[in-house]
Amino acid sequence: MQHVVKGYKGLGLLFDINNDRLLSIVIIAAAMAAVALVGVEYVNPSLADATPLVGSKTL
Repeated sequence: MQHVVKGYKGLGLLFDINNDRLLSIVIIAAAMAAVALVGVEYVNPSLADATPLVGSKTL
């Protein structure tokens, strides 16, 4: 039982140490997704235009 408790505490410590690395990876992935979205809108600005749906009335 003591081995399980020590292993659990060790796993918690390992998670605490690597938590910032995981957060860094998530932040970098989010930044890359945001840059990709901005790049697509820059290349093809018609995606940002609000085109009305079929059958909708425009003012």
